[in-house]
Amino acid sequence: MLTDDVIDVFSQPSEGLMLIVAVGNELRSDDGVGPYIATALISSNSANMVVINAGQRPEDAIYKACSLQPSKTVIIDAAMFNGAPGEARIIPEDMIPNSTLSTHSVPLSIVSRFIAQDTGRPVYFVGIQTEHMRFGEGLSHAVKQTADHIISMLQSRPA
Repeated sequence: MLTDDVIDVFSQPSEGLMLIVAVGNELRSDDGVGPYIATALISSNSANMVVINAGQRPEDAIYKACSLQPSKTVIIDAAMFNGAPGEARIIPEDMIPNSTLSTHSVPLSIVSRFIAQDTGRPVYFVGIQTEHMRFGEGLSHAVKQTADHIISMLQSRPA
């Protein structure tokens, strides 16, 4: 289930390159939603979209993001915001913790600030509400449905 703001971010044409940075840990069930999306989209890289599977190290995407100078960066990650499992929404930067309480080594808010300052362009966080993040591979049904919807939307973007 995608909110209208998520649909807008993915479907609005950008004046240049859209960078997708997918984040998460595939060994913690729904936390692997970012890498799941990235794996499906990597082959879809086109002149107007590049996908980086950052896994548990989103800071590794900073250099590439800054060298690409995208017109828009979208960071996709699992989130816990008390929504329905599988709900995807734009998370405002001020709602992203500045600490490493997640599975990432560097907070996404810091990664986003580096990219936004260097590129001068917007960075959006798309959070997908998890059902569970226990150890084990595979996404819950609701999270997989949302991920597949996002993949379909991005693959059908005009080149």
